[in-house]
Amino acid sequence: MRPTSSAWVTQWDSGQEHPSRAEGARILRQQPKLRASLVDPSESVGLSLTGSRRDSVRLYPSTAVRDCAARGVPMPDVVVVADVLHHLTPSGRKGLFLEIRDFTRGHSPVLVVKDVAPQG
Repeated sequence: MRPTSSAWVTQWDSGQEHPSRAEGARILRQQPKLRASLVDPSESVGLSLTGSRRDSVRLYPSTAVRDCAARGVPMPDVVVVADVLHHLTPSGRKGLFLEIRDFTRGHSPVLVVKDVAPQG
């Protein structure tokens, strides 16, 4: 990973405190020069980011992956999809990955997927 040039695109659940926020904070701690792009279809995004972490993240609220190019989201070196898939139907999952493929067409980002279905 080239930490000085990487962008990071993910759709985080922006409801209550969520494990994906911890994932994002951990990645930013480990790669302090990383510039991240947080893409989320929700209006409320990045609320838990403070201080230098907030300065490292470009927020794109109310944005689906299919809208990334039109919204000016930088082309990522790494795409992280954290704790999103269990919220989607099987066809919604396929759609998300197709949108990522279409957005990154012609580039070869690393795709990182982390998902744990909540208990209950």
